[in-house]
Amino acid sequence: MKKVRLRINLGIVGMKGSGKELFPQYLDHIAIQSQSKDNIHEYLVLHQEIPFKIKLVTVEYLDQLIDKNSKFKQFDVLIININIYDTQSINHYTPSSINEFISKYNFQGLTLLVGVDSYYLEKGVPSEYFRISRLNLRNKTNQLDFIYCYEIQNKHRDIKEILEQIFNDISLRFQTSNPELLDHARNYGQQLLLKEKLNR
Repeated sequence: MKKVRLRINLGIVGMKGSGKELFPQYLDHIAIQSQSKDNIHEYLVLHQEIPFKIKLVTVEYLDQLIDKNSKFKQFDVLIININIYDTQSINHYTPSSINEFISKYNFQGLTLLVGVDSYYLEKGVPSEYFRISRLNLRNKTNQLDFIYCYEIQNKHRDIKEILEQIFNDISLRFQTSNPELLDHARNYGQQLLLKEKLNR
């Protein structure tokens, strides 16, 4: 059986307190295999019987992805995380900085702006602190010409929803462009599922 996996190179940008670590934490929890080296995380994840090989890097600033020393030759997904109580953080991202990233990598992948409600995650209740509104998040998403906008208030539920959206979109692209490869990947995924059940 061919070991066919759909590959995702994922870049996550977010300053301290932005919650960017929530994604690798969740992937560590659901992955069949995982490893980390030189600040790059790799995961093998099954979604709807399809295996995804995810290579993930997290940085504080978009410039660090644009830098010539980047270990990634291309990206399939870009996520920008923002702590909604850091009201200036949203201004660090401009169409020109995003266009620079797009130009460097000839990027045609998925783009997501994710607002993280750090207070709700910690306390479990809404905060009265001044915050970036959902309207401002949506407006910024449109300004940057991003595809998706999310707000995270529940680590498990919301991260799962975001990742499933990514997996579904990548699967759909392969279904359209290379359905035979997707079938091979699904067959390998079924083999992995069977192996997982036997090992329990």
